[in-house]
Amino acid sequence: MLSIDREMLTEVITPVVAVLGLAVATIGVVLVLNSQHAMGTIDATRLVKTQLLQLEKEIAKAQTEKQREAIATSATQFGQRMNQVIEELARECKCMMVHRRVALSSSVPDYTEEALRRLGL
Repeated sequence: MLSIDREMLTEVITPVVAVLGLAVATIGVVLVLNSQHAMGTIDATRLVKTQLLQLEKEIAKAQTEKQREAIATSATQFGQRMNQVIEELARECKCMMVHRRVALSSSVPDYTEEALRRLGL
């Protein structure tokens, strides 16, 4: 019968555990890199600024109180419409939308122009 003392066992197991740990860590990194979501960007600041410019023009043209009220209603609904458009774009491209300034790479597709078009801006 083989006799293995504790020191010998430690000498054998420690390197095996270290190699297994490294392998698991490497597999974890590969899985994370491969499971990253596709990303798209939106310049939400540009959307809001464009909307504000349009509202200023509409307010300048408005001649009746009813027209001004309609503009105010449109302005209050803009945030909700903007969120809906961004969610639609994310579903269509099957990607996670982030603000343009957050993107770490210029190769991430930008959907700002399409969002402007859908918002009628």
